Amino acid sequence: MTTTKVGKWGGAHGIRLPKAYMSNLKISENDTVEIYVVDDSIVIKKQPHQHKSFKKRIEEFYGTDFDSVIAQNDYEGQEWDTGSPVGDEVF
Repeated sequence: MTTTKVGKWGGAHGIRLPKAYMSNLKISENDTVEIYVVDDSIVIKKQPHQHKSFKKRIEEFYGTDFDSVIAQNDYEGQEWDTGSPVGDEVF
């Protein structure tokens, strides 16, 4: 057991977690954690890493399967006109 103080952090409050706890639970700075109350206790639980592939992100963005997105958006071989140069671009 470790004792710590609650401190003010902007408009919220925070506590410092001992390095040993962070190491033991494999929590690193900027990890996402779940916080909830059980009886009279605050529980902090590391969220499992949920890496999404590029394909999955595209499907979620368009709301359909990846093959349909590719079929509807055929960019192969097309040139895009981006307008006249506006700075010191080198061509």
